[in-house]
Amino acid sequence: MSKVKSILKKLTTKDNVTIVLGVSAFVLVVVYYFLYVRNSREAFSSENVGPTEAKDGELVLLMIHAPWCGHCKTLMPTWDDAHSKYDGTKVNGKVIRISKYDGDEDAKGLAKKLGVKGFPTIKCMKSDGSVDEYEGDRSMSGIMNYIKSATM
Repeated sequence: MSKVKSILKKLTTKDNVTIVLGVSAFVLVVVYYFLYVRNSREAFSSENVGPTEAKDGELVLLMIHAPWCGHCKTLMPTWDDAHSKYDGTKVNGKVIRISKYDGDEDAKGLAKKLGVKGFPTIKCMKSDGSVDEYEGDRSMSGIMNYIKSATM
């Protein structure tokens, strides 16, 4: 205990300021984590949205994701934007459906049936029953270019 007291007596005002700043920075990092990082994970939409198979005259682009997957979290805002802008619209005479499915839960066994080996996986389901894997650019323009080519 006497060693601690002797060290504390030697501390200058500059040392105290440094300690206070260090502790404050640590507290800010912890607060940032709980307010933003942790909440953004919880806010990630993992609910299933849209059809998982194409009806006559439809083309379904289905993203199979997992709530814990970092790549899925990165893609989700673009995917949700594509869903809100293009789901239900017609391209080259086909109705486009933009869907998502939680493959981690996989209650229907759909991810296994589609041969999903990692997340996110994007499948294109056509009304003739064929299923293609989308391996293109995961930007809005890349997704739209693929839809245009897939509906021709």
